[in-house]
Amino acid sequence: MADKSTQLMIDALSRAAVDPQGVALFGSKTEPGLFPPTTSAKIAAQRCVEEGYLSVLRHESRGKATREVCVLTDKGMSYLVRQGCPRQVVEDFLRTLELRETHVGQLVQQATQMADSLRSMRSAVEQILPRLHDQPTTHDATSSNGNGTQTPPLWTAVLAYLAEWHSRLGQSQDCPLPDLYAHLDAAPTIGEFHDCLRLLHDEHQVYLHPWTGPLYQMPQPAFALLIGHEIAYYISRR
Repeated sequence: MADKSTQLMIDALSRAAVDPQGVALFGSKTEPGLFPPTTSAKIAAQRCVEEGYLSVLRHESRGKATREVCVLTDKGMSYLVRQGCPRQVVEDFLRTLELRETHVGQLVQQATQMADSLRSMRSAVEQILPRLHDQPTTHDATSSNGNGTQTPPLWTAVLAYLAEWHSRLGQSQDCPLPDLYAHLDAAPTIGEFHDCLRLLHDEHQVYLHPWTGPLYQMPQPAFALLIGHEIAYYISRR
């Protein structure tokens, strides 16, 4: 039966064996290490370093403290096999392998979600970019209001609904573009709708606010509008 110091050494060398990138020699409240910060563990840790079972890979600063990050040496592996239980070492490896596989699976899922987001962004940009070259002329975009002043007819509907929106929900509440489009009696095409919003934006009549969440979560992305380097999804009156 191994004494307490030997068991501390075996446990620490087992943990070092399954993490070749290095582990802190002593653990803390927030991060585990090879040894707990006790007196007996410090003696065992010093022996592992002095005997060459552990090699100090680097020193890392944590606030005012500096910790040693260590890796298992070949000599330490030989000691572990002689003193420890090979079955326990293998089981430790298998547990770590399962944890790493779970972590890799999560990384793959995150990468897939990011790829989906990029595809959604590309699709939205591909829908919007062609319309940048189809700005309507002043004659096409305006009509007489009866007193000689040329006013874009869609402007009136957009600004009227925004005034109603802000009166109901407050000036701080931005209106989603799909909601605005759904309440326009003129029933323009999405291209005409976007052209009108660009003109209002250029005339400093409205603010266009960007979508800030993941693109794959955007509802009704066809109504999104590319303004500069941002994808606008909300609008408010100036």
